[in-house]
Amino acid sequence: MKLERLPEDHHEEAVEFLGSVFAASRDAPFLNRELRHWKYYRPHPFREGTRCYVFRDMQGLLAHGGFCPVQYSGGDGIKTSFQLIDWAGAQRCPGAGFLLFRELWPQADSHLGIGGSDDARRVMRRIPGVRELEGMVQCAYPLRPWRQLALSRQSWKSPLKLARSWKWRVARKRPKLDAWKAVPVGQLGDADANLLVPASGGSYLPLRRIPGLVNYWLECPAARVRASRLEYAGAAVGLVVLAFLPKEARIVDLIVNTASAPLAEAFSLAIDLAAQDRDACELVGGSSAAPVIQAMADAGMIPRATSPIFFGRSEE
Repeated sequence: MKLERLPEDHHEEAVEFLGSVFAASRDAPFLNRELRHWKYYRPHPFREGTRCYVFRDMQGLLAHGGFCPVQYSGGDGIKTSFQLIDWAGAQRCPGAGFLLFRELWPQADSHLGIGGSDDARRVMRRIPGVRELEGMVQCAYPLRPWRQLALSRQSWKSPLKLARSWKWRVARKRPKLDAWKAVPVGQLGDADANLLVPASGGSYLPLRRIPGLVNYWLECPAARVRASRLEYAGAAVGLVVLAFLPKEARIVDLIVNTASAPLAEAFSLAIDLAAQDRDACELVGGSSAAPVIQAMADAGMIPRATSPIFFGRSEE
């Protein structure tokens, strides 16, 4: 089998294949033409060219995988990594999906996997050189419990969920945020680069963010993505990026570049910003870094789920 980049004009072929593997209808959100264009064909600051890869035989596609580039900044320079998304293999050729992954692995310094289907997790746990790390913790905060209840499918658990949401809201500490200001930005420029380096204190290795990457996020067609420059005591100290979907707001990223500006207060500000959207019923965010998880908890967000993280360095 030969690894190929799938051209954008083969959209229908990809939709038919992925729909059959995942038992999804053609109008499933992840098969949307605009979203696929953004994921695989829109220019990305970390990788040139098409990011959709396939195997095929005479009958059609055998495997499909999207190369989602990631970078880290450390003391020894920039390291490349990737996440494999929309990963699928045909039943008529067992192992085709795994072989596609093995072909892509050497194209970066490492591979990063977060969550995934049960099948994908089983495969990851069997691959030599891939380690399962501490998980990605997802936290949530209820913005509008009554609206969330009204828009959700009703069951005997619904009153319990409503009571729990109100308990979380009442328990949340609301610090004074007078020193903070969120300034909406349409696009980032080179002058904003220093805002995208979190004050990690050496406790974790942060992902590399650059203005071009944030601008790429802002173009995502699956949600209304908004960025705001964070100011504390009159100085610019970071950035928050929120994605607004039906009923839900998500923290795409939140960075504070100085320890002098409390990270928990920045997350409290993010909650207040998300609450300004009348359609958002809850705010969701996630991290694997202990200081960030603690800051979300201190802001009143509740840990709700943990997804496994798989990491493997490329083979020599």
